[in-house]
Amino acid sequence: MTCESAEREVQYKCAEIADITSQEERYHLNSRVKTATMLRSRSLVQIPVRTLSITGQSFCYNKPRKVFGEPLGSTPGSHPERSNWLQWTDPLPIQEHARDVKLKDSLKPALEEPKGPRLDKLYKTIELEALAYEPAVLDSYEWFVVAAATHLGITVGKRWNPEKSDKMRFNLLRSVHIFKKHQVHYEVRTYHRFINLHKLTGSTADTFLEYIERNLPEGVGLKVTKFEVQRLPEHIESSSSNNQP
Repeated sequence: MTCESAEREVQYKCAEIADITSQEERYHLNSRVKTATMLRSRSLVQIPVRTLSITGQSFCYNKPRKVFGEPLGSTPGSHPERSNWLQWTDPLPIQEHARDVKLKDSLKPALEEPKGPRLDKLYKTIELEALAYEPAVLDSYEWFVVAAATHLGITVGKRWNPEKSDKMRFNLLRSVHIFKKHQVHYEVRTYHRFINLHKLTGSTADTFLEYIERNLPEGVGLKVTKFEVQRLPEHIESSSSNNQP
């Protein structure tokens, strides 16, 4: 290889390196221009002063950087205090901003499952109120509920029905084209039946109520009232024990 060919090859290599360098500079320049344009957009004005990232590090937007001799985020007519919001500094450790994650630590006891066996609920009384338009349907349903409770070993208490039923009366015209003296009387009666059940646990009550609700006849309504037995709050127990002689 002669000296001329070697020099020519070196020139080609230098030209390729210069071309690659210019391409990289153009790429970085375009990316910087895009970044500056994005940061100058008005949609980012509402960014908060401090945010908490997913990685557990806090970033503060307080140190401006310059691109082309102008601070980022300083748009014409923008607020002078907001111009520095769009710049961030190095991430700070989470220990310096413990107050930002104080709420997360306070929720840990609520999210943890209670230790030890889960106590079942105790119901002193469960009152069943059945409603229907026919008393014969209520008689049949009452017999079914009492038979199911007896089979499951549930204590059945008082059973009764009110002496009077609920009545709804309507006086309507016999026809649209008839005078007012020609009317028709309509009456709707609703009958009630009450059944009391005593001393049930939560699991037994759920099973029994689901069974009788699934077998509820058409046109019959059922209202359930539960009386649960609970312990007194700790502050009341402590005060009552202190007041004892």
